[in-house]
Amino acid sequence: MSNHSEVCKFEDDDDKFDPVKRAIGTMADDAIAEQEKTAADRSRNDLPAQEYIQNFLHSLHFPAIESRQEEIAEAHKKTFNWIFDVFGDAVRPWSNFVEWLETGQGTYWVSGKAGSGKSTLMSYICEDARTMKFLKTWAGSRVVEVLTPKFFFWSPGSPMQKTFVGLLRSLLYQIFRKYPEAIPQPARNEPLSAWTEKRLRKILENITRDISLISHLVQDANIKVVLSCRPYSIFDRAFGSGAMLKLQDLTRGDIEMVVSDRLRTHPRLQSMATQEPQNIFRDTISSLIDDIVRKSEGVFLWVDLAVKDQIRGINDEDSLVQLEERLRTLPTEIEDVYAHMLNKIDKVHRKEAAWFLQFALLEKSFNLLDFALANYAQLDYDLMSSAEFPSRKVINSCKYTSRRITTTCAGLLEVHEGTTNSDPRGVRVTFLHRTAADFLIEFEQGRDFLVENRSPNRNVFVVWAKVLVAKVRMVGFSHGTPSTISVLIATIMAATFDAEWETGVAQTAVCEYLELAMKILDQERGEPLPESHWCTRIDGWNIQYWQKTPKLEDHIFYSHSNESREEAASRLVSEQPIDYLSFAASRGLKFYVQQQMNLLPADLHSRNAEYLLCCTLGSVFWVYETRDRWAQIPRFLDLACTLLNYGANPNLPTVEGTIWGQFLALMFAEYDLGCVDRNAWRTVFKCFIEHGADTNGILSIRRSLRTLKIDKRHLHGLSKISSKLENKLGLWCDYVCRIELSVPRLAWNCLGDSTINAKNLPVCMLNGASSHLTCTEISIRTSKHAYETGEKFDTWELSQNQSDRLLGVHGESVLFFERLAESGRLEFERCVLQLYDELSTKGPGHSR
Repeated sequence: MSNHSEVCKFEDDDDKFDPVKRAIGTMADDAIAEQEKTAADRSRNDLPAQEYIQNFLHSLHFPAIESRQEEIAEAHKKTFNWIFDVFGDAVRPWSNFVEWLETGQGTYWVSGKAGSGKSTLMSYICEDARTMKFLKTWAGSRVVEVLTPKFFFWSPGSPMQKTFVGLLRSLLYQIFRKYPEAIPQPARNEPLSAWTEKRLRKILENITRDISLISHLVQDANIKVVLSCRPYSIFDRAFGSGAMLKLQDLTRGDIEMVVSDRLRTHPRLQSMATQEPQNIFRDTISSLIDDIVRKSEGVFLWVDLAVKDQIRGINDEDSLVQLEERLRTLPTEIEDVYAHMLNKIDKVHRKEAAWFLQFALLEKSFNLLDFALANYAQLDYDLMSSAEFPSRKVINSCKYTSRRITTTCAGLLEVHEGTTNSDPRGVRVTFLHRTAADFLIEFEQGRDFLVENRSPNRNVFVVWAKVLVAKVRMVGFSHGTPSTISVLIATIMAATFDAEWETGVAQTAVCEYLELAMKILDQERGEPLPESHWCTRIDGWNIQYWQKTPKLEDHIFYSHSNESREEAASRLVSEQPIDYLSFAASRGLKFYVQQQMNLLPADLHSRNAEYLLCCTLGSVFWVYETRDRWAQIPRFLDLACTLLNYGANPNLPTVEGTIWGQFLALMFAEYDLGCVDRNAWRTVFKCFIEHGADTNGILSIRRSLRTLKIDKRHLHGLSKISSKLENKLGLWCDYVCRIELSVPRLAWNCLGDSTINAKNLPVCMLNGASSHLTCTEISIRTSKHAYETGEKFDTWELSQNQSDRLLGVHGESVLFFERLAESGRLEFERCVLQLYDELSTKGPGHSR
């Protein structure tokens, strides 16, 4: 695994890590087994084994799962060979890597400065056959095969390339692709697509002998980890006492080899040798090479930039004296080199360069076609026209775009030819190194260059949304599958969402371009046009919407005015988008929705606002699930407030009971995920109260807490307990509680003690709201029972006395079990076991 600086700077005992761990948790993992089946997510029992395996692997896979390693530069011939020195002399005073592979345990840490070649070395280790040879010695003859899954973090990359979810999905995909028989049987009807870190960790624990955290993998004697990252103190404390090396201390010979090879073999330099006295030429070139090696301080990236600068001078027919001057003026710090490169950009090229660099900083997975479309002068004209989109014209412009990037960007962006020159989608455009992107974002000189040379009439977020619409027009149904179009549409709406909030105005043009594009694609299908809007028909949309939106009514239900769950369920109202306006609301396009609402007669505001509010709240769980949730969710909440101000009735009956009940369920779910922006939730909570939300209801939450692995701590000190309990339990038990609580109690927990809360909760109480809290039922499945009866739980209704005993001093805090102190968890789990003993002694519960 190769790590990078922005990814996970915490230790298990770091106090700041707790809220982060909570944030990474997920409600989806706690959905109970009674969910209705969906076409996309069927259990193993519903599928032939081979089809289930393929579906499982496909659900773990993501497009960029291998692209990061493929983009890492290959090691120069003969470099890094020292890592496999059997005697370890080449790495002294650091740990012998070969010895660690053959006999060591735990971790081997490759520490290195930015640009020192960590990723290249890690890729070299992964691909070299000697790694497996030495690992087989460690494994011994009893092991048939050693599995070496790998992952390369990439902070400027896609969300899956820079998060623990991506790490876990990649590792599990590699493991299960090799050993499909180890694929676990899922909980009944549990969606394969709902991969969260919590769920992924649980699967990894089960196949790695009960290891609770990925950082503890190496506690298993059958697992060892090679990792690389920068030498931050947090990593030094974690790994510095084990086997390790500091890369920049060991690469002098490699750097000298690379510099000598690239300079001495240059044809122009060889011709210069015939024009200069041999001794002067030889000494000067040797001095240049020595100076580059010395000034590099072990950083390959600096070497690459220095050598490229020398080659540029050689191609310009610089003299030896001028080559020496080039090296003297080149800064030794990477950031200063980048500033030097920007300063060398011709003034007439700076706006164009800044545009390319800003576009690249969107951190999308860009290819040359994306840049060509972004640079296409007639993009708006062709998108508003119903005539055939000039795809060939754009593709033909790709070579021109490539030349302009090379000419204007001073080497900060690189165009990588793919396997075929005919398809620009196979030509990648990337920063020369991730530190180049960091420089433009984090350093004043980089930011100033972009600001001073910004194109006033072009916004990269808006242009990116238009580029995506153009790709829909280019792909079409004849050249791409309907699911491809569905993915593109989701990406377009996310880009439009960003463009709205960057500009503060509705992106009406983008929305109209997309509507026209989909109308044209419908016509191209050669079939009678259906009456329904395309957003209801795009392949994967219906499945994706309902598959990823947790069925709140299955585990969270808000009842009001003494209405029963069955009565509420009989009034189901569709919350699925049926036209573009509702589709836009479901994707959080506040300014567009606001603009369109203002075009409607005032007497239609309330009715439309209610439906749009349903669509908005119904999408919060999933709509931008791989993006920065904490930045996106407040924007959806802002749209919710806007729709309430248009007259939406918060007590309108919906699938979950009412709009208000749906909001409360969302508030609980997001707090459980670790919602950090309480102010946004407080504001919209206040808005609901001001618009007459019914605060008398009760939220009923069926909560799967966790698997309890039973040990002596749980059994010790239990009074009045059956002697047969330990035998009944087996090794573990799963338990689920249904807890009912009132609006004030939920609000105090989720929103905290604040001025807004302090003002609104008394209003709730004056309106008749109670301070209600009770646990109405508990479901338990023990390991022994699961072995005998399969997946079924035994469920018992609890008396008020039993509820009081279970909730005890912790109250509704047990809903957020992971936040309890260890002593509190243990106390609660003992109470669960005590209840199970007395309930099961009286008789079995009903199966669920």
